[in-house]
Amino acid sequence: MACKRVRPDWPVPDASSAGGGGDKSVLRRCIIGFYNAAIERLPVEEKPALLPAILDGGFCFGPMDPVSNIVANAIGHLGTGDGEDSGADVDEVEMWQGLKTMARGSLKALVGFMTSYFRYLPTLEAINFLRAAEGDLLAAVHLVEAERCICAFDIGSCTAKTALRCAAGAAGHPEPDRLATEMLSLFSKAHKIHHLLSRTTGRLTCSAVDHLRHLLLEEETNDQICTQRLMLLVPPRLPPELAAAAAAFSPLAPLGRENTRTCTKALQSVLIDKIHGFYLEALALLPQHLLRGRYHRSVVMAGHCYGPLDPVSNILLNTIWYDAAFPVPKELHLDLDMIGRWALIRAERRSIAGLVAGLRAFAGNYNLSELQAIRCLLYANGDFATAMSVLQQALLRNQERRMLSDSELFRFMDVMAKRLQLYSVMAIAAQHPSADGLPDFLMSERARAMLPRESRRFSREDVHSVIKSLLQEPPPSLGMPSELVRLTLAAERTIDLFPDATKCFWADMSSFHRKAKTALESYVLENGGPEYVIHVICGANGSVADRNGPELSRINWPRSPNKFHYSHINFLASPTSSCAAVLLPTLFFAECVNHDEESDRARNNTCCPVVVPPTNTEKVRCFYCEYKGINIIHPPDGNYHGCDTDFEKMARRKHILTNSIESIFNNGLLVTDSRDAVQEDFFYFDHARDHARGPSSCSDG
Repeated sequence: MACKRVRPDWPVPDASSAGGGGDKSVLRRCIIGFYNAAIERLPVEEKPALLPAILDGGFCFGPMDPVSNIVANAIGHLGTGDGEDSGADVDEVEMWQGLKTMARGSLKALVGFMTSYFRYLPTLEAINFLRAAEGDLLAAVHLVEAERCICAFDIGSCTAKTALRCAAGAAGHPEPDRLATEMLSLFSKAHKIHHLLSRTTGRLTCSAVDHLRHLLLEEETNDQICTQRLMLLVPPRLPPELAAAAAAFSPLAPLGRENTRTCTKALQSVLIDKIHGFYLEALALLPQHLLRGRYHRSVVMAGHCYGPLDPVSNILLNTIWYDAAFPVPKELHLDLDMIGRWALIRAERRSIAGLVAGLRAFAGNYNLSELQAIRCLLYANGDFATAMSVLQQALLRNQERRMLSDSELFRFMDVMAKRLQLYSVMAIAAQHPSADGLPDFLMSERARAMLPRESRRFSREDVHSVIKSLLQEPPPSLGMPSELVRLTLAAERTIDLFPDATKCFWADMSSFHRKAKTALESYVLENGGPEYVIHVICGANGSVADRNGPELSRINWPRSPNKFHYSHINFLASPTSSCAAVLLPTLFFAECVNHDEESDRARNNTCCPVVVPPTNTEKVRCFYCEYKGINIIHPPDGNYHGCDTDFEKMARRKHILTNSIESIFNNGLLVTDSRDAVQEDFFYFDHARDHARGPSSCSDG
């Protein structure tokens, strides 16, 4: 029986211009067009078994262009016993319904991969990028990376492998693990497949199909997949204008259509991740006794990352100055083992507000949007002077962007800060507790004398020198600390919460420190030394469940109706050996067991050193830390709970907490956008000035 051809007159829609419906509808129509093009490419008359193979596993999801992916996936699903007549009875109606089903599954797989691989990528934004990339997975990945100024996609990473399983689950595949394995194999052979398919632009011969099938069945001897080589094939598949825009990055031009508000919030979150890394570096450079005794307050209240130097050095300079200018009376000094996690998030958010305001002031009459300012900062890795240089060249339409040297950036920053009063603009926008005092200090001769001569970055010795100078000769005291949130008459009622908030913070700090210390001791024992002492805890989330999810329990009541099994903790620790004085503290990640019930006895702590990811890479993911809006640096090997199974459950809509990537994204925004008082503010409350009132509201995250 001859096979019926399937609508050879169907057009292949252009995703960049197809009208009618939203991006999702347009993409689905485009994908159906890709299936028609794939059928035209395959010898379905000679090998009718290819038609049911398309309906069985011919996803347009994969490492090549959508049509090539359908072709390769369909050929890979040819059964060993398929004869020439197999599939010949597939009629047009059945095929049409099957193609619509495959198109829906392919679209769900594409979106599932994108939202599971990239942090801060809501579904609608993922669809927007996929439409701009005309349904091409790696092209969409390329556009997101170009937008975020990163270049680190690796299909062999734990995050990417999890995203493959999420894609399979989102598509409703009955065996997600098998499909993910098949996709990895397809990625590993993509160059060979591309070479074979590019030999002819017309219909493949039966021998070419057989050759491709044998290639797909070959066992791979090398698990290493060169993703960089695969990404080199992407730009020619993009529309020319979009490919040029992605290659030449302009902060003033978006990549495709976008929801401005959502895109701004997403890129703002990406920038906060970069800024968080700067704070971790700054904490490592501060002496332990001063950090735990004094600077834990000033770093979260006034240690913003704008100033004359690079972001890390600016945090240090502003932190040390604020403590000297607004000293806390000795009788109110507190020795803390942990940096206030919610106050630190707020400091990072306020730093960005200051940076954005400074760039908009620099742009003058151009009316720079917040989104454009954030793009500049992402390209400049959060460095304000570099961002100004990038913006200036974009405004002047310079085609060849030149990065300034440290000395040029220093002079540029100095001139612009004076001319435009940028430090005042940034301090006001960032709600700095001394918006008048900080600009005066940063522009003073004394501050200039403290700056390094050879670079824009403080060394450890430079930090000690600044501390010594400001401790020995403090600036004229500018008064009592003024970092209190605005007080209102209604706040009088909240003063009763003060003892509870204080008690809660001390309990959390004691618990996290004890857990981190135990995990660190186990790490030292397993690795045969050296001994470490904890420098400071710089991030903690006590709400992490095992792979079965949280349990309904009263153990955490009234904080939560759920029992969470683990805590994720970041801390800095220094070796106790004689050479420790010349070494900076090491950043550690620990996953610690929360409870000592009978059901928890088999659980184990884990602990390992981690590094702050380079600013041009995508961070590994954790469902529970993102759900709580807490920034934790996790190990890239995926050896922790929350890195895989929870995302896979969410993709299949079977998670107990949420089945929406938007809820994770929005939870993070609630934390990072909050301008309310936080738990740690109670430690810095000025009793002498306002003993009868408390902060207007308090959030523990």
